[in-house]
Amino acid sequence: MTSKTDAPIAYTEVLDFLITRPTPQEITTFKVSAEAQKRLRTLLDKNREGTLTETEATELDLYEQLEHLMILFEASISKK
Repeated sequence: MTSKTDAPIAYTEVLDFLITRPTPQEITTFKVSAEAQKRLRTLLDKNREGTLTETEATELDLYEQLEHLMILFEASISKK
């Protein structure tokens, strides 16, 4: 994130992916970019160290919400 108004890269990637109306197979194999994964690792490391800023904590929370959303999509696919 470069400023408080910028969406985290993973958020943009997930939304861009979902608006393509992905197939069930595409949903189960979707991964965010290496850049987004690196940012998440950085946030998780800072969280473990207790050095997250309030903005970073909000960003990490958003990553967790996105992960939960994708898990719900995958679960709904596996029930079909």
